Amino acid sequence: MNIKLNLKEVIILGVVAPILAGIVLFHYEDWFGDEPEVVTVKPPEPPKPRIADDIVAQIKSLQNPLAPVKIALWLNEPDMTQFTTRDDVTLYYVIKGLSKETPVYVSLFNVSPSGELSSWLFNQETKIGEILTYPAGKTDLQPGGNVLIVTKLSLEAGQEYFKVIVTSAPLIKDKFLAAASEELKDKKFWGIGEITVNVVSQE
Repeated sequence: MNIKLNLKEVIILGVVAPILAGIVLFHYEDWFGDEPEVVTVKPPEPPKPRIADDIVAQIKSLQNPLAPVKIALWLNEPDMTQFTTRDDVTLYYVIKGLSKETPVYVSLFNVSPSGELSSWLFNQETKIGEILTYPAGKTDLQPGGNVLIVTKLSLEAGQEYFKVIVTSAPLIKDKFLAAASEELKDKKFWGIGEITVNVVSQE
């Protein structure tokens, strides 16, 4: 069936059609309901690692006197244990007792006077027999030569405790924080170095 429109009808249709379309759009929600709500589903957050309530006590109690690896640990100078809060401090450590080719991994922990545990190094691959520092000295390349930049530690008033744990293989952090001694059981060897220093407040 062919539908023929004269000029007048075409003009009327051209005017009326946009008006009708506007009316439909304006009343769309009233006639057909609200637009469907878009719901964003966030992926579940990964579970946080379980940290044992007594993890500080666990780390402090770790001892292995028969370990083949030995760790010497000191702040600024060997046997120096008295500091003030104004002192700039560098931690030194050296690992002995193993051949230089032996791969070892160092984890360094600090317990502040308030009992807060900090992990400063974790599974840091380290060389045997070299005196190392924390913070480590950084070489800054400057025009005309190399400049060695060494960042110092700041201590809090009270007793600061430091412990270095050396292992034959990397620790699994979640397992270590849940049960420190259990995570060390399957290591070929492990050893510790520790030091407690007294810090006096000085403004």
